[in-house]
Amino acid sequence: ACLVGNWSLTSIQSLDGSATYLDFGAIPSTLEFTKDGNFTFTCTSNTSVSEMAGRGCAGEKTYGKWEINGTSLKLKITRASCGEPPEGTYTVIPTITDTFMNFNALIFHSNDMTDDLTKQNSSEYFVRAAN
Repeated sequence: ACLVGNWSLTSIQSLDGSATYLDFGAIPSTLEFTKDGNFTFTCTSNTSVSEMAGRGCAGEKTYGKWEINGTSLKLKITRASCGEPPEGTYTVIPTITDTFMNFNALIFHSNDMTDDLTKQNSSEYFVRAAN
């Protein structure tokens, strides 16, 4: 129940939270989970922070289905307007409260990170947006 609603991607940080790689600040990407098991991700329009936004993905939407299985969150991307991330199924084990969500992985902005080691050790951090 605490997953449903609107979330703002505030930053991409190291898994342990000790370093911030990208700070989306006032122009976050957004993620909406609906009760019917659908989600919509909207890429930031902040081209000075997001390389993906600078390549024409600004404001583009990614659609899919979500489900929870135990502690895992499964995201099935069914349409990605910008082709990033690729369509497919992604499973994460998020840390989540009523106001904060850490994916403990990169999904939506992985192409903003430059190397595989950084990608493996990074996470997308969200805060609940005003609904």
